[in-house]
Amino acid sequence: MNNFILIGFDRSGTSAISRTLAAHPQVELIFRPFNSGPIRHKMYQLLDDRKVTDEDISFFRNLQNEVLDSSYFVSQWHQKFSSVQNSFKAGQLHVIITNINHFSVRWVKSTFPEIEQWAIWRHPEQILNSCIKNEFYGEWYSDALSQVVQSVQEDKELSALFEGYIDEVMAGNFTVKTAFLIAVRNYFLFKHIDAGKIVDYDIFKTDPNRALKPVLEYFRLSQDFDFSRFLEVDLNSIPSVDGYEKNKKGANVITPEEMELARQMFEPLHQLYNQKSR
Repeated sequence: MNNFILIGFDRSGTSAISRTLAAHPQVELIFRPFNSGPIRHKMYQLLDDRKVTDEDISFFRNLQNEVLDSSYFVSQWHQKFSSVQNSFKAGQLHVIITNINHFSVRWVKSTFPEIEQWAIWRHPEQILNSCIKNEFYGEWYSDALSQVVQSVQEDKELSALFEGYIDEVMAGNFTVKTAFLIAVRNYFLFKHIDAGKIVDYDIFKTDPNRALKPVLEYFRLSQDFDFSRFLEVDLNSIPSVDGYEKNKKGANVITPEEMELARQMFEPLHQLYNQKSR
């Protein structure tokens, strides 16, 4: 395969990691193409054969055959940040970065097993703090909660882990609701990502060469390229309210009570990540 899908939650380093990786001379970037396409409207549903359309199937079949069908999406993010617009360039590895494909990963893996899917790991407590601080809640997830609750109830494992939190989440504030979305969506993602196919943001922000080495090794790309200089550049597609400095730690905005509940919801995710990252 000359392409792979790299999936991460909002505020997990998707922009910085994908745009840094795309600086490699053998890599091209397709940036968030699904954000305004058919998958976007189903992103909080557990995708399966009952919910996909012929259009969905055609796109992923083409992708498995190393063809980019750009008629499938209309995304301002893709138009602004991608280094490839309409078709793959021969001889390059193409990373398709997305922050919405958490619930499609199982269907893609079972239906189109040759399509590579990787995940970005960032500690969920840090994602939560960044989401709240940068106001990635409320209208950002206005259509999310009811659909995610339904997805939890439809899946035996998700139900066993997260259904007990639903009443408290529904009555909670934006922080609690956002924590629930992070916990459920990321758990499902990492459940269905193969061990080792993970890019760790916490490593990336201090040593991008080490963090991106698994990608270069797996896809047999040159490892002579030095990614470290890109730590000096703000590659966020949406700037952080803290501004950008290398290794800068932003202020915590989560109360101890909110964080305690969030950590309870995040515990299965941490356990799963520890298994997959060994």
